[in-house]
Amino acid sequence: MVLSSAIDGSIALWDIKPFYQSPAPSAGEGENEGTVENVDPPLLSLPVEDTESLIVSKLDSLKEKFKPSEAWKTVLAPYDYHFAATGAGARVSGHLIDHQTFGVGDDEGEMPSYLAELKDLFGLSLAFSGCGLIAVGTNTGHVLLYRSSANANILSLVTVIADHASPIRSLAFTDNLLLVGSDNRTITVHDIKPVVDDARYESTDSMSVSTVASLTGHKGWILDLEGVPGAEGVFASISADKSIKFWDLGSATKNTPVWNGSEVNQIRAFSFQPLPKMEDHEDPKKREKTTGSMTRFVTASEDGRLRWYRGAGLG
Repeated sequence: MVLSSAIDGSIALWDIKPFYQSPAPSAGEGENEGTVENVDPPLLSLPVEDTESLIVSKLDSLKEKFKPSEAWKTVLAPYDYHFAATGAGARVSGHLIDHQTFGVGDDEGEMPSYLAELKDLFGLSLAFSGCGLIAVGTNTGHVLLYRSSANANILSLVTVIADHASPIRSLAFTDNLLLVGSDNRTITVHDIKPVVDDARYESTDSMSVSTVASLTGHKGWILDLEGVPGAEGVFASISADKSIKFWDLGSATKNTPVWNGSEVNQIRAFSFQPLPKMEDHEDPKKREKTTGSMTRFVTASEDGRLRWYRGAGLG
């Protein structure tokens, strides 16, 4: 299933199983070894004639009685059948994703009074952690961290991070870290392990998180962040300066990128190849050693192309 939100306030749930039934491209096809081919790739036909037939459920967030925060940003929960949304007022809300009750509101996260009084407060970014934490990035530079209960889907405010004075366009979680990217060209890294441990017991107490790094190097807004699968402390960032940077918090020079790359056109999104499912007999330590040195990722640029990279030696 894929969840999408549009600028008109609509939210749609898509069933993309037909794509998995389509023939896959041959191994290695489209990989980028440092040079970009200018040859137009062949077009692949869609698995269905009418793409709207893939929509399972749809709603207009601007007309709902329990507004999903006008759905500027939505994200699926890593567990259970829920999704979160944020937008006007930077309020985050939880909603059911069941076909019969799609979009029905469960709860809305509390907002500190000093932020609620701001006239044009807006939620620009949203991220879910594997243990149910939700982070909301605002246009004022604040990051609101919530704890979500898997049973009742209750949203409890944990803390507010105010390390930036510019809009927060990108957020990402690793197992024990929260990555925050701002328009001030800075990435801050926050230790959330105490909150993660506390979340396992579904505590509603507020807590503070510590800032462990403040990274500079980009020359434009930070547009996206993502941790390397299986490598805690290693992550990548993309920026409005058309660059990609890899960071390793475990290196001797953690404030300097361990790898730099760039493209001619603006990079709008990127993603790492997910880890294969670990077999019961597989040694986790052995896999950690191999995944860091065989990192593969894909970028999507304004020229309409996807580019695959293999970053040997990273991590």
